[in-house]
Amino acid sequence: MNDTEVAENTIPDELTTLKKRATSLGIKFHPNTGVDKLRTRVNNFLNDGTAGDEPAKPFTKQPGKTFSMMTHAEYSAEQAKATKRNTNRQVRIRLSCNNPNKKNDETVFISVGSAKLGTHKEYIPLDWEAGWHVSNIVYEALKEKKYSKFYTIKGMHGKDVRKSKLLPEFVIEVLPPLTKAELKDLAQQQAIAAKD
Repeated sequence: MNDTEVAENTIPDELTTLKKRATSLGIKFHPNTGVDKLRTRVNNFLNDGTAGDEPAKPFTKQPGKTFSMMTHAEYSAEQAKATKRNTNRQVRIRLSCNNPNKKNDETVFISVGSAKLGTHKEYIPLDWEAGWHVSNIVYEALKEKKYSKFYTIKGMHGKDVRKSKLLPEFVIEVLPPLTKAELKDLAQQQAIAAKD
């Protein structure tokens, strides 16, 4: 064995070096990946942070806008704000009651909430022609409300058996939101009513 053969055996080949480098950078690759493809992926990762086969498109910053990474706490805070906005979003509905035990009621009182969203309590008039605005969390709770309807059937040996089934307690008609003109008219009516 001469000196050149010993030198060739001790110098790692380019593929082995690239595989070690890709592993240390966290780039995933198939064990049979060729030298050219792996070199491209490592170079792309080092240049622009992507490990794709194609070079990434250059990032162009839009004037007046800055971008930054969110921390987990900031992301959680944004999610909480979005959830709260959705919970408090107003939905205009017309509500009718199916429950025969409440046929003489004129309003429905509902209280819904959680530790994170707070408690929402609302009185809602039944069969109000113009509709009524409720928060989204109350609307979702109204959709889930059920009542037990009892009925009698003939059982074994001709005996009466009392049974029940759950039915939706309310018929909810979702109305379109008020237009600006309708809101202005409503504000005027409320101002007149407040003076009287």
